[in-house]
Amino acid sequence: KSLLGGEKFPIYYTPELNGGGLFWCNQLTRKKYSLPKVNSVMEMGCGPGFMGFYIKYHQNLKKLVLIDIYEPVTEVINKTIEECGWEDEVELYISDGLNDYTGDKVDMIVSNPPHLTSHEDFEHFKNEQIGASKRILLDDGLSLHKNFLQNLNDVLNPKGYVFLLENKIAIPPETILEINPKLKIIDYIDHSPNMVYSALYQLT
Repeated sequence: KSLLGGEKFPIYYTPELNGGGLFWCNQLTRKKYSLPKVNSVMEMGCGPGFMGFYIKYHQNLKKLVLIDIYEPVTEVINKTIEECGWEDEVELYISDGLNDYTGDKVDMIVSNPPHLTSHEDFEHFKNEQIGASKRILLDDGLSLHKNFLQNLNDVLNPKGYVFLLENKIAIPPETILEINPKLKIIDYIDHSPNMVYSALYQLT
């Protein structure tokens, strides 16, 4: 209830759905970080939608798209939408990456995607990150990253932004730029002592 300014705008979730988006929101608040002003945002792999709802509230967005492959997010997201009165402003898609997305393009994509790229990395790092399930932490072979980063032209408006929370060792910015060379890095936020960082990219 405290994330979006009190009782009027609660975000509902269960512990198993929290993959670290709340950490990201608290980091941005603490750093007083100013995101680019946009009209529409997509959160990829949204879980309860912490990142998307956070940006929607602070930028008074009229369009937020939430995408996740995990069906149980539907109940908590719909409850948040209803209690906040955002029925006409938020769309939820249960989709494997962009495979089942049929909506319009957006100005910015935000995501806290799975941070590890192999089963070996998962076994090594799982106790050092928030959430220990493979569903939350493992993107084997970067399949999810490739799914949406290689298809940005289909979902992102020209000169749109991508803002990612990633693992410093497993998925550095160089890896993101290799997946889509049309991205350029605009900003980098080190979240030390945590082993994660946030990076803002723009589609050129």
